[in-house]
Amino acid sequence: MRFLITLREMVIEVLAGTWIPLLLYADDIVLISDSPEGMQRQLDALHRFAQESGLSVNLGKTKVMVFNTTPQWIRRSAPTFTYGQEKVEYTDAYTYLGVVFNGPAFSLRRAAETRLTRAHVALGKLERMCIQVKFEEPRTKLWLFDTLVASVLLFGAEIWGPSLDHHGRSGRSDGWGDMEKPLVSMISRLIKAKTYSTTCYYTSRASCLPTGG
Repeated sequence: MRFLITLREMVIEVLAGTWIPLLLYADDIVLISDSPEGMQRQLDALHRFAQESGLSVNLGKTKVMVFNTTPQWIRRSAPTFTYGQEKVEYTDAYTYLGVVFNGPAFSLRRAAETRLTRAHVALGKLERMCIQVKFEEPRTKLWLFDTLVASVLLFGAEIWGPSLDHHGRSGRSDGWGDMEKPLVSMISRLIKAKTYSTTCYYTSRASCLPTGG
């Protein structure tokens, strides 16, 4: 099992002389341990460091995640972690730097679903803007899609992208076929085609690459 804790509102370089494997970006820190004992030692070291440095941790944004186990184990057997005298809550999902991580069976499915939802919202805003100014020039609109929609869709794809494939073996998601739906939707309106036509047909008609390509 792997224990992971995410904390907000902290900037840390050295933790009371204790070596701690972590991820650190601005005021976000992730502590990582392969055992409950190791995680508690890291929390204790963090607490000492914060006290000595006059810093504080926002426990409302501090959560514990356990990977590679089952929800039943967490409910029945998960140890209690404390920061000072305060109990740290468990969670089964946490967003770190814009990417959603899921446990206890490690998954990035929700990260991909979140990007897809936000891309559809961005596409809706683009379409409304184009309708208001009566703009439908294909090449420029595809450029606007890349700038305003694809950038939203593919944020963090280096992390969650490998969990997808073109055949939908990633759980509820249909892989990259799902991720291409915003592009297919926009191109279908541009060329006035049926939305059930294939992605390859759309992208060849529009002379652009599929989103997952």
